[in-house]
Amino acid sequence: MGCSGGFVAGIRDARLDINGDDLRAEGVPESPAIGEALAQTLRRKLDGEIFTREEQLRTAVAIARKAS
Repeated sequence: MGCSGGFVAGIRDARLDINGDDLRAEGVPESPAIGEALAQTLRRKLDGEIFTREEQLRTAVAIARKAS
């Protein structure tokens, strides 16, 4: 039972519609929490829990603030 090449490529190339600049613009201070928030948000996107840019931003900001 092999993996589809397109599926694997889709995961490898998965990107968020937001980045650290967006989190800083929302008042999140520069810290390792930004990277962790983006990583957790990407996992949630890949798991199909969030879809839109707004959901991504809201999720990442909440995660980063909780970690700070």
